[in-house]
Amino acid sequence: MAKKKLKFLTSYPSTPDASGYEDWMQENGVILIWLWNSMEPEIAENVMFHNTAKGVWDDLKDTYSQDKNMNRVYDLYDKMFHLHQSGKPLHDYYSTFKGLAEELNVFQPLTNDIDKLKAHRNEFLVSKFLAGLDPDLQKLKGHILAGETVPSLTDTFSQLQRVAYPMQHESSPKDNSAFTIGRGRG
Repeated sequence: MAKKKLKFLTSYPSTPDASGYEDWMQENGVILIWLWNSMEPEIAENVMFHNTAKGVWDDLKDTYSQDKNMNRVYDLYDKMFHLHQSGKPLHDYYSTFKGLAEELNVFQPLTNDIDKLKAHRNEFLVSKFLAGLDPDLQKLKGHILAGETVPSLTDTFSQLQRVAYPMQHESSPKDNSAFTIGRGRG
């Protein structure tokens, strides 16, 4: 009975005047009930207003998907950067590293889409940059990674600079401005 139902989660029905529309909507209604009955009541209450299974599915995916969990990607990179064999048997070190790599593949699967590859490279560079920050700026990591997309390395620096600049001037009397003219001799 549940065979060939994926299309209800991935596509909207054709127009109401198209042939098969009534059958599609009837099947869609059954799937909506299946979805709602399989959820915790608090979650179902938030998606009851959708009239298509695709609407429910997309809403749940946007709300609960870990696809864009950049904080977890950062943590994986950080663990990989700091992982060392440290006297453990080689197979233990390999198993730990391999597990981290496999989890990273869940969040950043291999692709031949150039835009996704660029985004993954940017995420790596931003993660590595953030991992090397001094402790007083580390607390800003979560704020930077919390957005829908990871900012570019340049934007990340710019955001941090806006916070770091006042902090540096509170603790240091010297001028760190990029526009300071060099003072010559004499």
